[in-house]
Amino acid sequence: MSVKLAKGKKILKFTKLDGLPTDVVENFRDKVKGLGEKTVQFLEDFRDASQDQLRKIVELDLIDSWKVLSHKSSGLRTNVDALEAVSKIRSNPKYANFGLDDDLLGQLKGWGYGTGNGASFAEIITDLDRLLTNFGSNNITVTNFDKITDVLKAGNNANIKGTHWIIQDLANDVATFNNKSITLEFTVPNARNTNSYLDIYCTDCFTGGKRLLVEYKHGPTSVTKDKIIEQFIERDLFNLLHSSHKCKKLISFTFLAKMVTGLSKLNLFLGLRFNFSVISEI
Repeated sequence: MSVKLAKGKKILKFTKLDGLPTDVVENFRDKVKGLGEKTVQFLEDFRDASQDQLRKIVELDLIDSWKVLSHKSSGLRTNVDALEAVSKIRSNPKYANFGLDDDLLGQLKGWGYGTGNGASFAEIITDLDRLLTNFGSNNITVTNFDKITDVLKAGNNANIKGTHWIIQDLANDVATFNNKSITLEFTVPNARNTNSYLDIYCTDCFTGGKRLLVEYKHGPTSVTKDKIIEQFIERDLFNLLHSSHKCKKLISFTFLAKMVTGLSKLNLFLGLRFNFSVISEI
């Protein structure tokens, strides 16, 4: 079955839909017509689409996903993987609970430094969807989820890369935060009389009677002399000695290191030991 659509002087004919149910094809035609001023753009985007690509658009009903990405580059808004990822996360029951909407979703982006070194928009959205699902099923809430989406929206490659790894780790490690509420980029004082930030603060997370605060490091080489001074000494040790918790419970600081080759975890001790030569210079 073919579909002939006209918009002004544009007359395009989709002839690659043979074999699809009539009601599915008619729904596709009606939705395209309902795009209003975006109809021409959609028709131009897919006029040379392969049969497999076009059939997926129709069968999976991805026109609404295309609308979300219609302002993006043609390469992204015609990418079936990206459209599928958008469709899936929009149907997630926790989509709105975490402050997501179509306008915000359309502003998020992937990261990359060249071929084979990065994560596509589709990969980011797929992992974000998995995080929503796992947090929802484990009753985990985030007080300021916008700390994640703000970076995915406006961050540079390095920022988005780090945030993506945090998304992946949180989605994989829900047991740590089961039935808990967490805060991202938690503000704490430091020895410089200014504020520093911890990646994750969990009000009710305790390990061996010690409160769990989480700082992510993207591989051992990111634990530099400056980071050790700023984060471990001027922030963590300062708070350990001056925190109101000191009379009740010692604070456990855990570094979760993200390796480029995977999601291996290194605790703070291993991170510091790896950089012993750096520490000795302080």
